[in-house]
Amino acid sequence: MKIAWRWANLGYIHAMYAHGPSIREIARRASHDRKTIRKYLRRDQLPRYSPRPAVPSKPDQLKDYLRARMALRRVLATLRFETGPAT
Repeated sequence: MKIAWRWANLGYIHAMYAHGPSIREIARRASHDRKTIRKYLRRDQLPRYSPRPAVPSKPDQLKDYLRARMALRRVLATLRFETGPAT
């Protein structure tokens, strides 16, 4: 739905520009920035964006460390060591 709206908006921008109003006026009517209007007028089709690369989250960076700690905690629990917080 959003892409269809953008295509319609692109056609609207090109049609308005062909009838003579300034880029500033088109930007005001279309509720876009002037730079966006210029970008759309330079192209006959919408820009294609590729997906961004996945960025590991903070917990993912600590996953190996946490697994090792949990394994150590299980080993100590089987040996009957207290693994809770110190009181």
